[in-house]
Amino acid sequence: MDDQGVMVVALTPIHFTPEGAASAADTTRREIRAATGDRGLAAAYHHLTRPELVEALEAAGFLVEERPSGLGMGERAARQARALLAGDAMARFPLLVCSPGGQRGANQ
Repeated sequence: MDDQGVMVVALTPIHFTPEGAASAADTTRREIRAATGDRGLAAAYHHLTRPELVEALEAAGFLVEERPSGLGMGERAARQARALLAGDAMARFPLLVCSPGGQRGANQ
């Protein structure tokens, strides 16, 4: 967050569905347990869905502007190919620019 209250959410996986978020979080929780043995941290870990993140940011008084992914074209193409092979939607990594200023819907 800068001195004018603008916050940027970058390179954070954001899912469109709760099912996609839960599936991805399960994988990460297993990795946390394997790496640290810390079941408390792993149990609390979850991935975000776009609606819950935007709702929380707007409730905190931010205007949310979504910009294209911070990932390069090659990484985006590789992720799309993996999603097609897996038959599942993968998280997106948009750049969310959050400015103080009230309640407004996120740009799509």
